[in-house]
Amino acid sequence: MTEVEQLHLTDTIAHALTTLGWAADDPRVREAAPTAARGHNLALVTPPSPAYGAPALAGLGSRMARRELEGPALLLCPEAELEEWGFLAVTLLGGADLRLEVARGATRAARRVHGETIDLLVASPRAVAPLAARGTLKGERLGAVVLAGPERWLDPDLLVSLMPDIPHDRQRIILGSAPDRVANLVERYARKALVLGPSAEVPKALGPAATSADKVSEPSDCKAGRRLAGAPSLDILFHNIPFQKHAATNRPYAMSHT
Repeated sequence: MTEVEQLHLTDTIAHALTTLGWAADDPRVREAAPTAARGHNLALVTPPSPAYGAPALAGLGSRMARRELEGPALLLCPEAELEEWGFLAVTLLGGADLRLEVARGATRAARRVHGETIDLLVASPRAVAPLAARGTLKGERLGAVVLAGPERWLDPDLLVSLMPDIPHDRQRIILGSAPDRVANLVERYARKALVLGPSAEVPKALGPAATSADKVSEPSDCKAGRRLAGAPSLDILFHNIPFQKHAATNRPYAMSHT
């Protein structure tokens, strides 16, 4: 069995992960990707950038591509990072025939989750929490949930209305930069999760970590289609574009502002 096969990733997603600069023998890939791909709970303490969530998202995406989930996956992230997480998701998963939606306002997206017409919804907790409280978005319909950057959420208590309704056997992945916050979420929502800490080395394609408090490290080169570091703001790239095609795969994904 090759190193790539040991990761339990689909060929398409494994290739996409490689284009982002991740190697199969990278310790973070070797531990996080197969854990997520097997459906186990996972918690990663990483620098505060969506780029570092790629191995875990590749594992989850492979489960989606193999149709192993019992419903769509939900990725919750800070509202300011929606476009970055959306771009990462479509770069990794856009060639796997998966239906993705990035939603600032989750009303329309919640209806799609309810109707099981999408595979992955990327949204902010502030948009999703009211829908969960009203029962519009039902936790039992979700196949997996990813909590990304929880220490950067404006209201850390927004999970209270959603998480209790998600069955305990549904996969939970936590991606955070604050060890205490990650540990708390593991204790409350992801018991028996594999917890992985930061590595001393950074993939070549990710470049040096930013030192400014208001700037995070991003991949310096994305061979899948765009440069992320030094490129125009993703808010500019995606503003008022409700439907975008991924540069490498030409596969569409939706971006909702309602």
